[in-house]
Amino acid sequence: MRLAAVVNGGHLASLAAASTPVPKLWSRNSVSLTTNASTVWPWQTYITSDVKPPYLEVNATGEDLVPGLVFYTPTAGVDEDAFISRLGPLISSDNGDLVWAGPVSGDASNLRVQTLFDQPVISFWEGTGAAASGLLAGHGYGQVQVYNTSYDLIATICPKLNLTKPPKQDSDCDADVHESYITEAGTVLVTAYNVTNADLTSVGGPQQGYVFDTLIVEIDVRTSEVLFLWSPLEHVPLSASKYPVAGAGRNTSNPYDFFHANAIYPWEGGYLINSRHTWTTYFVGRDGKIIWEINGLNGGDFGSIPQGGHFSWQHNAEIRRISPSEVRISWFANNDVQTGQTNITTGVELALTLPPNTTSPPRLISNVSDLIHPVYSFAEGSHQLLPNGDRFLGYGYQPYIKYFGAEDSTGGDLRWSARYAYPDGASSYRAFKQEWHAVPSTVPTLVVKRLNVSSTANDGFSSSYLSSRLRGYVSWNGATDVGHYNVYGGSNSSSLALIGIVSKQGFETEFYIPDSGYTAFQVGALFNGTAQNSASQDERRSQAVSIA
Repeated sequence: MRLAAVVNGGHLASLAAASTPVPKLWSRNSVSLTTNASTVWPWQTYITSDVKPPYLEVNATGEDLVPGLVFYTPTAGVDEDAFISRLGPLISSDNGDLVWAGPVSGDASNLRVQTLFDQPVISFWEGTGAAASGLLAGHGYGQVQVYNTSYDLIATICPKLNLTKPPKQDSDCDADVHESYITEAGTVLVTAYNVTNADLTSVGGPQQGYVFDTLIVEIDVRTSEVLFLWSPLEHVPLSASKYPVAGAGRNTSNPYDFFHANAIYPWEGGYLINSRHTWTTYFVGRDGKIIWEINGLNGGDFGSIPQGGHFSWQHNAEIRRISPSEVRISWFANNDVQTGQTNITTGVELALTLPPNTTSPPRLISNVSDLIHPVYSFAEGSHQLLPNGDRFLGYGYQPYIKYFGAEDSTGGDLRWSARYAYPDGASSYRAFKQEWHAVPSTVPTLVVKRLNVSSTANDGFSSSYLSSRLRGYVSWNGATDVGHYNVYGGSNSSSLALIGIVSKQGFETEFYIPDSGYTAFQVGALFNGTAQNSASQDERRSQAVSIA
């Protein structure tokens, strides 16, 4: 019999490896769904954690989906009230199980997997100070947080740009909610809203007016140095805006938002910049000059937009090169500018000839939407092109996320959909489906309870286990690749022995424990591929606990 020295959640213990296979203990997903009579969407609750993520209601056809988890950031609904139980960054599985609930201290947006200094990370924007709620008004001021695969905070990008902000919009940092793209060069691209003076007579406003100039900023992550700063006001006429002045621009409390940049994408030495309010995406060189533009109404430099390819009030423009003379750009086409409008929101992709040539106009690649249950989302949203050509749409101000197969360019191949709130009840600025593998720097959380007789008679476990009323509950916030848990029992924390193994089920696993006089317990997380039924150097141990 071999003795293994194992770090034991904070103390060292010596355990005898089992000479014979230990039993597999019955386990199940322990999540509970809580509802009430109010307008709050149902939420999930657990024994081992106080997080209360909204219920992710999933519908799936069973057809193949690309591997990956669902990343989204629920926030308050269109009426600026929270109709869900928890705001902030969340990662879930395809079937709706929680994987990670991130920190919450204000508004958050744009949770996604990126690469920083050749290492996979997750990042998200978080509002700070009195300006945190600015997200609800279509912009915000805050910081970008970056976490490694252990969920350690490794970088906080907090630009100090000397902006002029609306009254009472004080903040610690100046990054706007809309973009936080990390480049291969170790820089981050962000938007930033600056209030400045402008003559608005060309758009029906006052001569001595005020506008939001949505600055495009590139920042070195290591040094915080600003490497690039671009002002739309210096390059785009106010008359290009489709957004009505409607009384705005008369003071600093309500500047005219003529441009509203909401996406920056680095490409071939320049920047693809998307403007919601001009219905235009611009390719800008590092010298600040606009090289070309594509307009959702008339095509801009590229000629007439094909039928089905028009877009307006759009988000999330991204570009990829197909050949020396062809590129493709995708958008999340909101097509609405206020709640109640009924232009169907779609995911659009066009093929463009480069250099621009009006005799070779844009060609429609896809225009996807849910044909049976169309969505009308007037703001926010994302259109992700997956590695195999499938498409993943987050519907922004409407609480829906949908996965479309590549076989149908109109959206008839809807394979998976989810919602996390009632209509208008919550939003997520973007949503992504991405692969992510993480081992938290924390340890699993374990709770052991002795249930009453009535509880065990109805808890769904096999009748052969009813002789024991001991139940264990284990979760590990953010762990992505745990397959099983070893279960240890003993009279105290120094006498623990391996008594069983349980299959991980959902975010929190409930499992049966044989009632053999044990008073101390511990679990060890086993990763996929780790040897089972033995004490292992690879397992991550919880703290030892007694019966609650």
